[in-house]
Amino acid sequence: MDVLLKKIYDVFAANTALFTDLNVAPVKTIDLYRGQPATPEQFEYFETPALFIDYSLDWKRVGKTWDASGTLDVHVVTDNPFHDTGNIFTSLDEGLKKTFYYTIARKLLDNLESDNTSKLVRSTEQPVDTGVSVYHKLSYTFNYYDPVVIDKNAQILTDDVNVSVTDNDLIKLI
Repeated sequence: MDVLLKKIYDVFAANTALFTDLNVAPVKTIDLYRGQPATPEQFEYFETPALFIDYSLDWKRVGKTWDASGTLDVHVVTDNPFHDTGNIFTSLDEGLKKTFYYTIARKLLDNLESDNTSKLVRSTEQPVDTGVSVYHKLSYTFNYYDPVVIDKNAQILTDDVNVSVTDNDLIKLI
């Protein structure tokens, strides 16, 4: 999953202009989800807008490999830099920028893929009210292909490299 997570970081870093062109701040924090939006006081300070990423994998053995179908949840927290969206507020236009933010996030995540995952396929989007903030959770499905094969001789085999496990260290064999 590290390859996909890194790709998400890179895509948002490379596309800050999509946000700034619409006068919204680009993502300032990307981290794994640990409940930060619900209990921010229990975590290190994070700037918003923020993305918190969570995933689950359902594994299936395929010969000597393991493949999985996965769900990726991206918690898009925008509350701090935006205003209220009620029609009685004078800052309605500023508040509606949240919707631009969710749209840009979806566009960057739609069809994103990595070396060991299929393209992300958008499945659901829903608001989450934590009592502290309200944000949106974007969910995607994908397939994950485990690049590691372990045979009965404690060899880890990948497409290009054979690796031996010795003293809990991985040593590349040439």
